[in-house]
Amino acid sequence: MAYLASLDPSKPRFCLCDVLFVDRTDTVRARLAAGLFERCAEWNGYGRALYPWTCGLSVGSAPPRDIHSISKLTALMAGADRLAILPRYFTRPAECFELEDLDRYDLAVALDSGILDEIRSAVMAEYPPGADRDYYLQRVCLLTTFSHYESDARVCLLTTFSHYESDAVLTRRGGFALLPAQLSGLLKTGAGGLQASKAIIDIPTPDLSAPDGATQWEAVVAALTLSTASLVKYLIDAYPENMPHYDPVD
Repeated sequence: MAYLASLDPSKPRFCLCDVLFVDRTDTVRARLAAGLFERCAEWNGYGRALYPWTCGLSVGSAPPRDIHSISKLTALMAGADRLAILPRYFTRPAECFELEDLDRYDLAVALDSGILDEIRSAVMAEYPPGADRDYYLQRVCLLTTFSHYESDARVCLLTTFSHYESDAVLTRRGGFALLPAQLSGLLKTGAGGLQASKAIIDIPTPDLSAPDGATQWEAVVAALTLSTASLVKYLIDAYPENMPHYDPVD
């Protein structure tokens, strides 16, 4: 992974990395991912250094609020509240992705491979083969690519226990925990669990009105917890040596 290779140390910035989560309609998946990303960043002392935002590829004018949409929003807000995600993530108006966002944000993170392909296609349609195209393509990635970051980082150890060590990073407790206990617990006991979450490539949209809506929600939360926490860890580990000194405490 080299997604921060283009990070310009001379660019005035108020944070280490601006991350844009992109889904289809900027309603559920991207916003849930951003909220979990923020929780993990804050837990690790990087709340002011890693800044998430969201948008969608197919955002139209807001339809009139009906009982179904209000019920869905209520369910989302309740689920987000249980995860200690701020309400603002689900209440602000949806925003549509623009190609210029690749200049505004350091990293555009797609929630599924279809979104990724569409963004990459837009880049290739706008820029001919060359340095500019390569520059923007490396700013776009699939969120679940990071789900295996901890495992990949330890492959070089070539030990029998590397698999278990990587899992322990995500589920450990105490002062060195990567996640709050509530979120790490989801990877142990939530629907699907850690290994099932690692197998997910495209983050699905949970149907909260379905009979198994609660199970779908739990599985999506577990998959997003795994991938966003791993992304936070990657960004912390990838802090460029030539960037100005940043102390998250100060």
